[in-house]
Amino acid sequence: MRITPQVIRIRDFRSFNEEQVISLAEQPGTLGLITGVNQAEPDLGANGTGKSTIWDALCWCLFGKTIRGQRGPAILPWGVEVATPRVQFTFEVEGHRYTISRTANPNGIRLFREAAGAAADTSGLEAQDIDQESVERMIGLDYGLFLSTVVRGQFAEGFLELTPKKKMDFLSAALDLDLWDDASQKAAASKKEAKSRLQSVSRSRASCEGKLAALTDTLALASSAYERAVAADARDAKALSEKRAAAESDLEEARSLHSEVIGKMQEEQIEFAEFESREASHRVSLSALEEDYAALCQEHSGVSAKEGIARDAISAATGLSGQCPTCHSDITEECLREAQAQAQQAWEMADADLHSVTSARDTVAAILDQRKQRQLGFESATRQVDKRLRDIQLEEVRLSGQVEQLSERLAALVPTDNPHTGKLKAHVDTVSSQKGHAEEDHEWACGEESAALQDLEVYDFWVKGFQDIRLWRLRAALDELEALANSHTLSLGLRGWRILFEVERETKSGGIAKGFRCLIQSPTSTDPVPLESWSGGEIQRLKIATQAAMCDLIRSRFGGAMALEVWDEPGQHLSERGCQDMMAFFRERAATLGIEVWIVDHRSTTSGEFDQQLVVTRSKTGTAVKRGLR
Repeated sequence: MRITPQVIRIRDFRSFNEEQVISLAEQPGTLGLITGVNQAEPDLGANGTGKSTIWDALCWCLFGKTIRGQRGPAILPWGVEVATPRVQFTFEVEGHRYTISRTANPNGIRLFREAAGAAADTSGLEAQDIDQESVERMIGLDYGLFLSTVVRGQFAEGFLELTPKKKMDFLSAALDLDLWDDASQKAAASKKEAKSRLQSVSRSRASCEGKLAALTDTLALASSAYERAVAADARDAKALSEKRAAAESDLEEARSLHSEVIGKMQEEQIEFAEFESREASHRVSLSALEEDYAALCQEHSGVSAKEGIARDAISAATGLSGQCPTCHSDITEECLREAQAQAQQAWEMADADLHSVTSARDTVAAILDQRKQRQLGFESATRQVDKRLRDIQLEEVRLSGQVEQLSERLAALVPTDNPHTGKLKAHVDTVSSQKGHAEEDHEWACGEESAALQDLEVYDFWVKGFQDIRLWRLRAALDELEALANSHTLSLGLRGWRILFEVERETKSGGIAKGFRCLIQSPTSTDPVPLESWSGGEIQRLKIATQAAMCDLIRSRFGGAMALEVWDEPGQHLSERGCQDMMAFFRERAATLGIEVWIVDHRSTTSGEFDQQLVVTRSKTGTAVKRGLR
């Protein structure tokens, strides 16, 4: 990115009371001169006119402070209590024109786009508020780089005048070498983190190994206990199986006996029912015989009574006399015989009936006795059958209870899970799962340890590696700076002179000493000597050569930068010949680089040596800038 300056507009800035418009870019590759006229204090000549104020204003516009770091009240117009300083800088980048405007009281930075006209007037354009970071990003320079590559103030220390530490700090900032320091520090921090992480993961890995070993032992013990429990369960199961087989055999035997008893009981019940039926039948028959016997006994009593009456009638008929009690007639022999014959007939009939009834009664009695004896036999047999039936029923009840007990025993012999074995199995599974997780953790910890070790090795390498890169880039930059500076010394009249830069050197003991050194070798010196060994004019030429080389180096690193260089009082301590060499050097430099080079000088220098000229005139009313004749 190449920035082409075009216009600087200054108002109410130190001695610039009225707005001054300074056009810079007439054409590329030109050499300009800025001189001054002090009408307010003629005895000062060209001093104090405000020549350097132009570049202070530009620096303040871009960075909020002057070349010497002044800001605030130091930039207010002289003798004015209330003012609003404003500086505008118009430049072109890649065909687009921008104007940065900075004001104080109130403070603000604004950006205008495409300000038209040679004077880059921003009136009527809309502005955008921006911050300091945006300004530096637009121009690609910070305050230090601006003072090193664009404006060289007359009081600014040259690179050669800096202390070794400041030289190193400047190069680090200018060449962005702090990037490698930061990278090295980040690598060191990452190394520390990786080391801490390695220690942490190593402890984790060791902890995982200890935990894994403990879990392995625990799992072995738990597995052994589980295996013993399983073996015991197998033995118990075998014993239980044997008991079940015995119980099943006993149950089967009991059931068989029970079935047999039930069969016998059913047979006995049938036989008992038959005996009961026959006994009932005999009881009915016996009852009928008893009734017949009772009737015959009653009939026998009646017939006996008749037979007795008939016998009594016979007796009565035999001794009968007197009158008939019935007809009251006199009893005759014939009547007596008739009576006796009737009585005898009646007795015979009664006696026959008595014999008949007695025979029938005796027969029935005999049958009744037989039937009673048989009934008694039936009753005895029924009681025997009933007793056997009750015995069989008792046996059936006993066998039924035995079957039930054996069934319950068999049911109780059903195999069940051993809770102890289940707990042992659960413990084995838990420990196995924990071991699996521990193995995963150990594998992860080993991987993390390996990764952390690799990171540590990488970061350990890059801690020094970034420093080596920084040193290599510094050495390469110094080699380029040395080559550029030595090419410029020839253009500045220092033929046979050499500027040498060192950041490392070998000590007498053979070691390496680090530090920044700048040595000068001339045609008259056999060994390089420090800068301070030379005269003011020689040192000034060396300073210009080195500073110009630094500008070239930074431009080459940043790919363009600003197409403007301002050298304030560069001819100090130079002879007339030295000034001529310097002007020739700057003219060639402007043409070669295609930039504007402005020389600020208060001495009477031939204006014909320059392509353009600005005259800064200070009067009692303020400072004005006019373009001089070529």
